[in-house]
Amino acid sequence: MNSFLKLLLGVLIFNKGPQDFPHSITLMRICLLGYFVTGLPSVMTHAGLEKAILAMALDVALLMLFVYFCLQAFSKSARYIQTITSLAFVGVFFQILMYPLVSEIGVDVKQGDPTLSLILLVAIWMFSIYVYIFKESFSIRLPAAIGLVICYGFMSQIISSLLFPELIQ
Repeated sequence: MNSFLKLLLGVLIFNKGPQDFPHSITLMRICLLGYFVTGLPSVMTHAGLEKAILAMALDVALLMLFVYFCLQAFSKSARYIQTITSLAFVGVFFQILMYPLVSEIGVDVKQGDPTLSLILLVAIWMFSIYVYIFKESFSIRLPAAIGLVICYGFMSQIISSLLFPELIQ
């Protein structure tokens, strides 16, 4: 467990990459389950349990499909398990970190609220980590990785808003 936390820390400070994760389907499934479970509370603030489960299942499926097709496009399909494992593991960390911040905001957002600045800082850090993982996994340049993360974010947001409009605020 200690080495796994060191690996997470390494990824969070851009010192380790997805290639450093073990090639384990079991570990990938555990990380995806953790990602699914840690995402439920924030989705449930806007919808009931049933919709939250469906929305998180869609989120997991979109992540897996997007990574699969990108790896196929870059002829790197052997990296699928490690890439998904690293993205899901990092996703768990950021969902746990963001939930208290986002639930703190509520409906009444005041300009200059320090919580908003902290959320923005964490969001930029999360975006940077995803870019780093995409860059390393797909063996692409930084601008292409930035573009792919932005495309994934827009695609995920559009599909989620079409299927679950009540989750959009």
